[in-house]
Amino acid sequence: MSTDANEATGILRDLMVVELGDEGTQMCGKLLADMGATVIKVEPSEGCRARHRGPYLDGHDGDPDASLYFWANNTSKDSVRLDLDDPKGREAYLRLLEQADVVLEDQRVGYLSLWGLAYEQLRERFPALIHVSVTPFGSTGPFSTWKGSDIVLWAMGGAMSLIGYTDPTTPPLVPQGDLVAQLAGQWACMGTLAALEARDRHGEGQHVDVSMQEVVAFITGNYATAPFEYEGAINRRADLMNMVEVCDGGYLVAQMLNITDDKWQAFKDWLVEEGEGKDLYDLLPAEFESYRPRVMAVVKELALTRTTPHMCELGQQFGFTWMAVNSVAQLFDDKQLRFRGFFQLVAHPELGRTFEYAGPGAEFVGDPWRIRRRPPLLGEDEIRWNVAP
Repeated sequence: MSTDANEATGILRDLMVVELGDEGTQMCGKLLADMGATVIKVEPSEGCRARHRGPYLDGHDGDPDASLYFWANNTSKDSVRLDLDDPKGREAYLRLLEQADVVLEDQRVGYLSLWGLAYEQLRERFPALIHVSVTPFGSTGPFSTWKGSDIVLWAMGGAMSLIGYTDPTTPPLVPQGDLVAQLAGQWACMGTLAALEARDRHGEGQHVDVSMQEVVAFITGNYATAPFEYEGAINRRADLMNMVEVCDGGYLVAQMLNITDDKWQAFKDWLVEEGEGKDLYDLLPAEFESYRPRVMAVVKELALTRTTPHMCELGQQFGFTWMAVNSVAQLFDDKQLRFRGFFQLVAHPELGRTFEYAGPGAEFVGDPWRIRRRPPLLGEDEIRWNVAP
Protein backbone atom coordinates (compact mmCIF):
# COMPACT_ATOMS: atom_id res chain seq x y z
CA MET A 1 0.00 0.00 0.00
CA SER A 2 1.26 3.47 -0.82
CA THR A 3 2.31 5.83 1.95
CA ASP A 4 2.15 9.59 2.27
CA ALA A 5 4.46 11.47 -0.08
CA ASN A 6 5.73 13.55 2.82
CA GLU A 7 7.19 10.47 4.47
CA ALA A 8 10.98 10.40 3.97
CA THR A 9 11.43 7.05 2.25
CA GLY A 10 13.17 5.85 -0.87
CA ILE A 11 16.68 5.96 -2.21
CA LEU A 12 16.33 9.62 -3.37
CA ARG A 13 14.57 10.89 -0.23
CA ASP A 14 17.00 13.81 0.22
CA LEU A 15 16.42 15.15 -3.31
CA MET A 16 14.10 18.07 -4.11
CA VAL A 17 12.83 18.59 -7.66
CA VAL A 18 10.69 21.35 -9.18
CA GLU A 19 8.82 20.13 -12.26
CA LEU A 20 7.71 22.96 -14.53
CA GLY A 21 6.49 20.58 -17.18
CA ASP A 22 3.79 18.48 -18.71
CA GLU A 23 3.91 15.39 -20.97
CA GLY A 24 7.62 15.85 -21.67
CA THR A 25 8.80 15.78 -18.05
CA GLN A 26 6.06 13.90 -16.22
CA MET A 27 7.67 10.45 -16.53
CA CYS A 28 11.04 11.69 -15.30
CA GLY A 29 9.32 13.42 -12.37
CA LYS A 30 7.35 10.27 -11.57
CA LEU A 31 10.46 8.06 -11.56
CA LEU A 32 12.30 10.44 -9.25
CA ALA A 33 9.26 10.86 -6.98
CA ASP A 34 8.59 7.13 -6.71
CA MET A 35 12.26 6.68 -5.77
CA GLY A 36 11.72 9.05 -2.87
CA ALA A 37 12.46 12.54 -4.20
CA THR A 38 10.21 15.44 -3.28
CA VAL A 39 8.81 16.53 -6.65
CA ILE A 40 6.74 19.72 -6.80
CA LYS A 41 4.73 19.95 -10.00
CA VAL A 42 4.18 23.59 -10.98
CA GLU A 43 0.96 23.96 -12.98
CA PRO A 44 -1.12 26.76 -14.50
CA SER A 45 -4.38 27.66 -12.78
CA GLU A 46 -6.41 25.28 -14.95
CA GLY A 47 -3.92 22.46 -14.48
CA CYS A 48 -1.40 21.01 -16.91
CA ARG A 49 -2.48 19.58 -20.29
CA ALA A 50 -2.20 16.00 -19.04
CA ARG A 51 -5.04 16.64 -16.56
CA HIS A 52 -7.34 17.39 -19.49
CA ARG A 53 -6.60 14.24 -21.40
CA GLY A 54 -8.81 11.17 -21.10
CA PRO A 55 -9.85 8.61 -20.29
CA TYR A 56 -11.41 9.85 -17.05
CA LEU A 57 -12.47 7.94 -13.95
CA ASP A 58 -16.14 6.93 -14.07
CA GLY A 59 -16.73 9.17 -17.08
CA HIS A 60 -15.99 12.43 -15.26
CA ASP A 61 -14.86 14.06 -18.50
CA GLY A 62 -12.93 17.29 -18.05
CA ASP A 63 -12.37 16.88 -14.31
CA PRO A 64 -8.67 17.75 -13.82
CA ASP A 65 -8.47 15.40 -10.85
CA ALA A 66 -10.01 12.42 -12.67
CA SER A 67 -7.70 11.98 -15.70
CA LEU A 68 -6.39 8.41 -15.68
CA TYR A 69 -3.65 9.49 -18.07
CA PHE A 70 -2.48 12.06 -15.51
CA TRP A 71 -2.78 9.51 -12.72
CA ALA A 72 -0.52 7.02 -14.48
CA ASN A 73 2.29 9.52 -14.98
CA ASN A 74 2.27 11.68 -11.84
CA THR A 75 2.31 9.51 -8.73
CA SER A 76 4.06 10.57 -5.52
CA LYS A 77 4.22 14.26 -6.51
CA ASP A 78 3.02 17.53 -4.97
CA SER A 79 1.05 20.13 -6.96
CA VAL A 80 1.08 23.92 -6.83
CA ARG A 81 -0.40 26.46 -9.24
CA LEU A 82 1.72 29.39 -10.43
CA ASP A 83 1.43 31.88 -13.28
CA LEU A 84 4.91 32.71 -14.54
CA ASP A 85 3.49 35.58 -16.59
CA ASP A 86 2.71 37.26 -13.25
CA PRO A 87 5.66 38.76 -11.28
CA LYS A 88 4.29 37.25 -8.06
CA GLY A 89 4.18 33.85 -9.70
CA ARG A 90 7.81 34.19 -10.81
CA GLU A 91 8.84 35.24 -7.30
CA ALA A 92 7.16 32.16 -5.83
CA TYR A 93 8.82 29.98 -8.45
CA LEU A 94 12.25 31.37 -7.55
CA ARG A 95 11.58 30.67 -3.88
CA LEU A 96 10.99 27.04 -4.77
CA LEU A 97 14.24 26.95 -6.76
CA GLU A 98 16.13 28.19 -3.72
CA GLN A 99 15.31 24.87 -2.06
CA ALA A 100 15.64 22.67 -5.15
CA ASP A 101 18.37 20.41 -6.44
CA VAL A 102 16.80 19.90 -9.87
CA VAL A 103 14.35 21.69 -12.13
CA LEU A 104 12.58 19.75 -14.88
CA GLU A 105 10.92 21.68 -17.69
CA ASP A 106 9.49 21.10 -21.17
CA GLN A 107 8.65 24.71 -22.04
CA ARG A 108 8.98 25.91 -25.62
CA VAL A 109 12.48 27.08 -26.39
CA GLY A 110 12.86 30.77 -25.50
CA TYR A 111 9.87 31.05 -23.16
CA LEU A 112 11.80 30.90 -19.89
CA SER A 113 14.33 33.38 -21.25
CA LEU A 114 11.57 36.00 -21.47
CA TRP A 115 11.36 36.00 -17.67
CA GLY A 116 15.02 35.45 -16.84
CA LEU A 117 14.38 31.85 -15.82
CA ALA A 118 16.47 29.97 -18.40
CA TYR A 119 19.49 27.96 -17.27
CA GLU A 120 22.04 30.52 -18.48
CA GLN A 121 20.22 33.28 -16.60
CA LEU A 122 19.96 31.34 -13.34
CA ARG A 123 23.48 29.86 -13.20
CA GLU A 124 25.02 32.62 -11.13
CA ARG A 125 22.17 32.71 -8.61
CA PHE A 126 21.82 28.90 -8.37
CA PRO A 127 25.23 27.46 -9.31
CA ALA A 128 24.43 23.99 -7.94
CA LEU A 129 21.02 23.70 -9.64
CA ILE A 130 20.63 21.00 -12.29
CA HIS A 131 18.38 22.19 -15.10
CA VAL A 132 16.79 19.44 -17.22
CA SER A 133 15.01 20.44 -20.43
CA VAL A 134 12.91 18.06 -22.55
CA THR A 135 11.86 19.44 -25.92
CA PRO A 136 10.96 17.96 -29.33
CA PHE A 137 14.28 18.83 -31.02
CA GLY A 138 16.53 20.08 -28.23
CA SER A 139 17.30 23.66 -27.26
CA THR A 140 19.76 24.34 -30.10
CA GLY A 141 19.82 23.81 -33.86
CA PRO A 142 17.66 24.85 -36.85
CA PHE A 143 14.58 22.93 -35.60
CA SER A 144 14.86 23.91 -31.94
CA THR A 145 11.77 26.15 -32.02
CA TRP A 146 9.65 23.71 -34.03
CA LYS A 147 6.71 21.99 -32.46
CA GLY A 148 6.49 18.21 -32.37
CA SER A 149 4.21 15.41 -31.28
CA ASP A 150 4.61 11.70 -30.65
CA ILE A 151 3.90 10.74 -34.27
CA VAL A 152 6.08 13.55 -35.62
CA LEU A 153 9.03 12.46 -33.50
CA TRP A 154 8.69 8.78 -34.45
CA ALA A 155 8.83 9.99 -38.05
CA MET A 156 11.68 12.50 -37.67
CA GLY A 157 13.75 10.07 -35.62
CA GLY A 158 13.64 7.46 -38.40
CA ALA A 159 11.95 4.69 -36.42
CA MET A 160 8.58 4.93 -38.15
CA SER A 161 10.11 3.91 -41.47
CA LEU A 162 10.84 0.50 -39.88
CA ILE A 163 7.40 -0.06 -38.31
CA GLY A 164 4.58 -1.63 -40.28
CA TYR A 165 3.90 -4.36 -42.81
CA THR A 166 6.39 -5.88 -45.23
CA ASP A 167 4.29 -4.73 -48.20
CA PRO A 168 6.02 -1.50 -49.28
CA THR A 169 2.77 -0.10 -50.69
CA THR A 170 1.30 0.18 -47.18
CA PRO A 171 2.10 3.26 -45.08
CA PRO A 172 4.30 3.10 -41.97
CA LEU A 173 2.65 2.57 -38.59
CA VAL A 174 3.22 4.21 -35.23
CA PRO A 175 3.16 2.54 -31.78
CA GLN A 176 0.26 3.40 -29.50
CA GLY A 177 0.71 5.61 -26.47
CA ASP A 178 3.13 8.41 -25.72
CA LEU A 179 6.16 6.15 -26.05
CA VAL A 180 8.47 8.97 -27.17
CA ALA A 181 7.61 11.03 -24.10
CA GLN A 182 8.00 7.96 -21.90
CA LEU A 183 11.44 7.21 -23.34
CA ALA A 184 12.47 10.86 -23.17
CA GLY A 185 11.48 10.86 -19.51
CA GLN A 186 13.74 7.91 -18.87
CA TRP A 187 16.63 9.66 -20.62
CA ALA A 188 15.92 12.78 -18.58
CA CYS A 189 16.00 10.67 -15.42
CA MET A 190 19.35 9.14 -16.41
CA GLY A 191 20.72 12.58 -17.18
CA THR A 192 19.48 13.91 -13.86
CA LEU A 193 21.13 11.15 -11.86
CA ALA A 194 24.39 11.48 -13.81
CA ALA A 195 24.42 15.26 -13.28
CA LEU A 196 23.81 14.75 -9.55
CA GLU A 197 26.76 12.39 -9.36
CA ALA A 198 28.92 14.93 -11.19
CA ARG A 199 27.77 17.67 -8.81
CA ASP A 200 28.83 15.52 -5.87
CA ARG A 201 32.34 15.52 -7.34
CA HIS A 202 32.79 19.16 -8.35
CA GLY A 203 29.90 21.00 -6.67
CA GLU A 204 28.37 22.54 -9.79
CA GLY A 205 25.06 22.02 -11.54
CA GLN A 206 24.62 21.79 -15.29
CA HIS A 207 22.11 21.78 -18.12
CA VAL A 208 20.76 18.40 -19.29
CA ASP A 209 19.28 19.05 -22.74
CA VAL A 210 17.05 16.15 -23.90
CA SER A 211 15.96 16.06 -27.54
CA MET A 212 13.02 13.74 -28.17
CA GLN A 213 14.06 13.36 -31.80
CA GLU A 214 17.47 12.17 -30.67
CA VAL A 215 15.87 9.70 -28.25
CA VAL A 216 14.09 8.09 -31.21
CA ALA A 217 17.17 8.32 -33.44
CA PHE A 218 19.13 6.46 -30.76
CA ILE A 219 16.63 3.58 -30.96
CA THR A 220 16.82 3.62 -34.74
CA GLY A 221 20.61 3.54 -34.49
CA ASN A 222 20.57 0.30 -32.57
CA TYR A 223 18.93 -1.44 -35.49
CA ALA A 224 19.31 0.50 -38.72
CA THR A 225 21.87 3.28 -38.88
CA ALA A 226 24.96 1.15 -38.17
CA PRO A 227 24.27 -1.33 -41.03
CA PHE A 228 23.62 1.60 -43.36
CA GLU A 229 26.74 3.52 -42.27
CA TYR A 230 29.18 0.64 -42.47
CA GLU A 231 27.67 -1.68 -45.08
CA GLY A 232 25.27 0.46 -47.08
CA ALA A 233 22.47 -1.92 -46.07
CA ILE A 234 18.95 -0.57 -45.64
CA ASN A 235 16.76 -2.41 -43.15
CA ARG A 236 13.17 -2.90 -44.25
CA ARG A 237 9.91 -3.35 -42.44
CA ALA A 238 8.94 -6.93 -41.72
CA ASP A 239 5.73 -8.61 -40.59
CA LEU A 240 5.80 -10.77 -37.47
CA MET A 241 6.01 -14.10 -39.29
CA ASN A 242 6.22 -16.16 -36.08
CA MET A 243 2.82 -15.15 -34.70
CA VAL A 244 0.66 -18.20 -33.95
CA GLU A 245 -3.02 -18.32 -32.97
CA VAL A 246 -3.83 -20.57 -29.99
CA CYS A 247 -7.07 -22.43 -29.22
CA ASP A 248 -8.06 -20.13 -26.32
CA GLY A 249 -8.23 -17.15 -28.66
CA GLY A 250 -4.80 -15.78 -27.77
CA TYR A 251 -1.62 -15.44 -29.76
CA LEU A 252 1.84 -16.85 -29.28
CA VAL A 253 5.20 -15.48 -30.40
CA ALA A 254 6.74 -18.76 -31.57
CA GLN A 255 10.33 -17.77 -32.22
CA MET A 256 12.74 -20.55 -33.12
CA LEU A 257 16.29 -19.24 -32.98
CA ASN A 258 19.75 -20.75 -32.40
CA ILE A 259 18.65 -24.25 -33.40
CA THR A 260 21.15 -26.66 -31.84
CA ASP A 261 21.25 -30.45 -32.15
CA ASP A 262 19.71 -31.10 -28.73
CA LYS A 263 16.92 -28.53 -29.18
CA TRP A 264 16.06 -29.83 -32.63
CA GLN A 265 16.08 -33.47 -31.56
CA ALA A 266 13.78 -32.84 -28.59
CA PHE A 267 11.41 -30.86 -30.79
CA LYS A 268 11.29 -33.58 -33.48
CA ASP A 269 10.64 -36.27 -30.87
CA TRP A 270 7.66 -34.27 -29.62
CA LEU A 271 6.31 -33.90 -33.16
CA VAL A 272 6.49 -37.66 -33.66
CA GLU A 273 4.64 -38.23 -30.37
CA GLU A 274 1.93 -35.90 -31.60
CA GLY A 275 1.75 -37.69 -34.96
CA GLU A 276 2.85 -34.62 -36.88
CA GLY A 277 5.87 -33.55 -38.90
CA LYS A 278 7.19 -37.00 -39.76
CA ASP A 279 8.62 -35.55 -42.96
CA LEU A 280 10.82 -33.29 -40.83
CA TYR A 281 12.38 -35.95 -38.66
CA ASP A 282 15.46 -36.60 -40.80
CA LEU A 283 16.31 -32.90 -41.13
CA LEU A 284 19.49 -31.59 -39.56
CA PRO A 285 19.66 -28.26 -37.68
CA ALA A 286 21.68 -26.78 -40.54
CA GLU A 287 18.72 -27.41 -42.85
CA PHE A 288 16.20 -25.73 -40.58
CA GLU A 289 16.02 -22.37 -42.37
CA SER A 290 15.19 -24.06 -45.68
CA TYR A 291 12.24 -25.79 -44.07
CA ARG A 292 11.13 -23.03 -41.67
CA PRO A 293 7.77 -22.41 -43.45
CA ARG A 294 6.90 -26.12 -43.14
CA VAL A 295 7.96 -26.22 -39.48
CA MET A 296 5.88 -23.15 -38.66
CA ALA A 297 2.88 -24.61 -40.47
CA VAL A 298 3.06 -27.66 -38.17
CA VAL A 299 3.42 -25.44 -35.07
CA LYS A 300 0.40 -23.39 -36.11
CA GLU A 301 -1.69 -26.51 -36.63
CA LEU A 302 -0.78 -27.95 -33.23
CA ALA A 303 -1.31 -24.59 -31.48
CA LEU A 304 -4.96 -24.56 -32.52
CA THR A 305 -5.56 -27.53 -30.20
CA ARG A 306 -3.64 -26.19 -27.18
CA THR A 307 -3.92 -23.33 -24.71
CA THR A 308 -1.50 -20.42 -24.56
CA PRO A 309 0.10 -21.51 -21.24
CA HIS A 310 0.64 -25.03 -22.60
CA MET A 311 2.33 -23.76 -25.75
CA CYS A 312 4.52 -21.39 -23.76
CA GLU A 313 5.69 -24.19 -21.50
CA LEU A 314 6.40 -26.45 -24.48
CA GLY A 315 8.50 -23.84 -26.24
CA GLN A 316 10.52 -23.05 -23.14
CA GLN A 317 11.01 -26.78 -22.59
CA PHE A 318 12.60 -27.07 -26.03
CA GLY A 319 14.74 -23.98 -25.42
CA PHE A 320 12.75 -21.78 -27.82
CA THR A 321 11.50 -18.29 -26.97
CA TRP A 322 7.79 -19.04 -27.14
CA MET A 323 5.73 -16.60 -25.13
CA ALA A 324 2.18 -15.31 -24.95
CA VAL A 325 1.04 -12.02 -26.43
CA ASN A 326 -0.54 -10.63 -23.26
CA SER A 327 -3.55 -8.38 -23.52
CA VAL A 328 -3.82 -5.54 -21.04
CA ALA A 329 -6.30 -7.60 -19.01
CA GLN A 330 -3.94 -10.58 -18.98
CA LEU A 331 -1.11 -8.45 -17.60
CA PHE A 332 -2.99 -8.21 -14.31
CA ASP A 333 -3.06 -12.02 -14.08
CA ASP A 334 0.57 -12.54 -15.14
CA LYS A 335 2.16 -14.83 -12.55
CA GLN A 336 5.64 -13.36 -12.98
CA LEU A 337 4.50 -9.78 -12.49
CA ARG A 338 2.41 -10.79 -9.48
CA PHE A 339 5.26 -12.71 -7.91
CA ARG A 340 7.59 -9.72 -8.14
CA GLY A 341 4.97 -7.30 -6.82
CA PHE A 342 4.95 -5.16 -9.96
CA PHE A 343 1.42 -3.89 -9.40
CA GLN A 344 1.08 -1.63 -6.38
CA LEU A 345 -2.01 -0.67 -4.43
CA VAL A 346 -2.45 3.10 -4.10
CA ALA A 347 -5.06 4.68 -1.86
CA HIS A 348 -7.18 7.66 -2.98
CA PRO A 349 -8.55 8.82 0.40
CA GLU A 350 -10.73 11.56 -1.07
CA LEU A 351 -12.57 8.87 -3.10
CA GLY A 352 -12.53 6.21 -0.40
CA ARG A 353 -11.10 3.82 -2.98
CA THR A 354 -7.87 1.99 -3.75
CA PHE A 355 -6.50 1.35 -7.23
CA GLU A 356 -3.72 -0.79 -8.68
CA TYR A 357 -0.94 1.05 -10.46
CA ALA A 358 1.89 -0.21 -12.64
CA GLY A 359 5.06 -0.25 -10.58
CA PRO A 360 8.77 0.03 -11.39
CA GLY A 361 10.79 -2.09 -13.79
CA ALA A 362 13.51 -2.69 -11.21
CA GLU A 363 13.74 -3.50 -7.52
CA PHE A 364 15.96 -1.98 -4.85
CA VAL A 365 16.31 -4.67 -2.23
CA GLY A 366 17.57 -2.40 0.54
CA ASP A 367 15.45 0.68 -0.16
CA PRO A 368 12.19 -0.20 -1.95
CA TRP A 369 11.09 1.73 -4.99
CA ARG A 370 7.38 2.25 -4.51
CA ILE A 371 4.55 4.65 -5.17
CA ARG A 372 4.29 6.70 -2.01
CA ARG A 373 1.10 8.60 -2.77
CA ARG A 374 -1.61 8.88 -5.39
CA PRO A 375 -1.24 11.67 -7.99
CA PRO A 376 -1.82 15.11 -6.49
CA LEU A 377 -5.08 16.98 -6.70
CA LEU A 378 -4.67 20.25 -8.55
CA GLY A 379 -2.95 22.77 -6.26
CA GLU A 380 -3.41 20.70 -3.10
CA ASP A 381 0.11 21.38 -1.74
CA GLU A 382 0.21 25.17 -2.01
CA ILE A 383 -0.09 25.70 1.76
CA ARG A 384 2.72 23.28 2.42
CA TRP A 385 5.05 25.16 0.03
CA ASN A 386 3.77 28.62 0.96
CA VAL A 387 2.78 29.65 -2.55
CA ALA A 388 -0.45 31.12 -3.86
CA PRO A 389 -1.81 30.66 -7.40
